[in-house]
Amino acid sequence: MEAPQIDWDPRSQRAIDDPMAMRKAIRDAGPVVRLADGSWVVGRYEDVRKTFVETDTFLNKDSAFGFDAEDEIYKGTPIETLRDIFRGAPTGNDGETHQKVREVVARPLTVPQLKDFRPEFEQLAAGIVEKLCERGTFEVMTELAEAFGLAAVLPRIGVPPDEAAKLLPWQRNLFDLFDDPMDPEVNRIFRESLDYLLDPGLRNRVCPHSWSAHVEQGTKTGSDLGPAFFPGLMSVLVYGSLDNTINHITEMVRLFAVNPEQWNRLRENPSLVNGTVNEVVRLFRQGPLGGYAFRRADRDAKIAEIDIPKGTFIGLNFVSANRDERHYPDPEKFDIGRSNADHVGFGFARHVCPGMHLAKLEMQVLLQELIKRVETWEILDVEEKHRTVAHRVVKMHVRVRPSADVAQFGGYMGENRVNTVI
Repeated sequence: MEAPQIDWDPRSQRAIDDPMAMRKAIRDAGPVVRLADGSWVVGRYEDVRKTFVETDTFLNKDSAFGFDAEDEIYKGTPIETLRDIFRGAPTGNDGETHQKVREVVARPLTVPQLKDFRPEFEQLAAGIVEKLCERGTFEVMTELAEAFGLAAVLPRIGVPPDEAAKLLPWQRNLFDLFDDPMDPEVNRIFRESLDYLLDPGLRNRVCPHSWSAHVEQGTKTGSDLGPAFFPGLMSVLVYGSLDNTINHITEMVRLFAVNPEQWNRLRENPSLVNGTVNEVVRLFRQGPLGGYAFRRADRDAKIAEIDIPKGTFIGLNFVSANRDERHYPDPEKFDIGRSNADHVGFGFARHVCPGMHLAKLEMQVLLQELIKRVETWEILDVEEKHRTVAHRVVKMHVRVRPSADVAQFGGYMGENRVNTVI
């Protein structure tokens, strides 16, 4: 059976203005659909999950972009270089090599390793939140989310401070690249980050016992992978270690500010912290070209009853899957008590995000401190960025009413610190 076609173009202003309407049209049309630009999309929850695990048929290799990076139009652009670098990353490999690559970057981000970081993360969160609550008003993205992420995570990446300061701008530039891959200024900034990854001297500058040092050790001459994989594995840290979680923390505050009954519910029952983190990830917003894991069909195949020709690029849209009304009742509602641990916001099965546990820990620690100190939220002003990939808050000032009795939460949080790890 052929895939149905719908008249949504993901690069159109119509899709940028209302990406959720486009995703609902995808889900309503069938298990796999073709959009107006010819792209193939899977949008229903069950079909996204099933395709994630068909790793012998739907491959990572050369599919991370969702378009053909071999196309002549990209010759000599950063896209061509990025394609080559990604061949050393988890998103560029399959089978046994994928598992080896993923283990190198994920090893320092396992639950047992991260438990050792929790006391310091809690101390950092307490200091930041206490100062902001004393002021009463603050900007969420920079003064809360960025301040915490840069203090907690950046030192552990393990590159020299003057180089580390460039990581967050480079990560944000990556989204600009996919919004407009031919823009000269975007290309200039992105080329800078690519040159950094390809610098032969980088592996000699990483700090001992850091996450980058794990990558350096795992790609030494004579290791299972070898030096050719170093740039690709470092790209996971250079492009993926900060910005995504910062955006999730900012969105978390926005969701609670516009759903005050859920904030009251969490403060009354802090055991809902884990469910809250899952719900924030489930409902995370993306533009019409965001929220995808891309695969290429290695053979003629089927998804549900739809025929997929060999060589086809398939976009697994996890933002759409996480809002599938076939799986989640009233899916657009922010409900911190719902059953949501099965969301696919971090990917699924062997392709789950290697930084998932770190992101969860950051959000948990901040939430627990905010529960103690913030009674109510009020948004004073908000600026959002709506483009083909990014659809997020970029600036949001809030006013908080500090809690009159911080001590009432201390006992609960202390007793449940370990239980709420990851």
